[in-house]
Amino acid sequence: MRNDKIIAIFLILSLLLMSSIGVFYNQIIVSGVINNVYGDEVEMFGRGIYAYESVLKGIIYVGTDGAILLTIIPTIIYLKFINKNHTLFNQLTLIALGFITAYYSSTLAFGAMMNRLFIIYITALSLSIFFLIFEISNIKQFEPDKLFRQINITKGMYVFLVVFAASTMIWMFEITNAFLHNRPSDIIGFQATEISFVLDLAIIMPLTIYAIIQLKRKQSIGIIMSICIFVFAIYLGFVVVGQSIAQIVFEYQLNSFEMIIYIMPFILISIISTYFARNIQKQLKSL
Repeated sequence: MRNDKIIAIFLILSLLLMSSIGVFYNQIIVSGVINNVYGDEVEMFGRGIYAYESVLKGIIYVGTDGAILLTIIPTIIYLKFINKNHTLFNQLTLIALGFITAYYSSTLAFGAMMNRLFIIYITALSLSIFFLIFEISNIKQFEPDKLFRQINITKGMYVFLVVFAASTMIWMFEITNAFLHNRPSDIIGFQATEISFVLDLAIIMPLTIYAIIQLKRKQSIGIIMSICIFVFAIYLGFVVVGQSIAQIVFEYQLNSFEMIIYIMPFILISIISTYFARNIQKQLKSL
């Protein structure tokens, strides 16, 4: 068995363990409201592996686990072990999924309160990185340098990438508020910082901007990164939907501002990204 498939198997097992425990382990462990290090009163989630998170954080983690369990893991299994039609688009989808699993595991390894799965979070992050390395190296067999001469990149795709990069700036509402009032964001809970802010602003946004620049320069890396971003955005929508369902299940009410700023844009981005991804997939099939 090839090394990339061995890595994929262990990654899938790690993700299955993390996500299934996150979703199905619901034993109530603690309850109540306690003060965080900033002196704010925060209600604990109280149940399952995320018992010592704030209510909002715990719900978000459970919703994300559900999306990983129902969408990401089955797709990796299908593309890596079941599907025999190994295309360039499928290969780029695997890369995007590897990036999603790295993002997911890093948010838990760096952002979640330490729990019994901590070593699994670290393992999944390491496996995700190696999964990415192997899948990126597998692109060479498709001669990606020919891509730009064969695929039509529309103005709409450029606009979408610009909007996607700009969407990460929504966190500036929280960051600016923290700066103006000299206190942390309300969504911090018991953490010292918010890992999603870091990943989105330090990695997602710069990578998207770089992809746009390389597209304008007619470089194949630009189209490769853009396709990965389209796929990443599609599954981001699934994650947001999973989080929204978890909020309904646990009867957590978002206000109108939070719905408009943090939920609806990403669902819309996911829908639009699906259109562009399908367009490129059809072009690749016709080559």
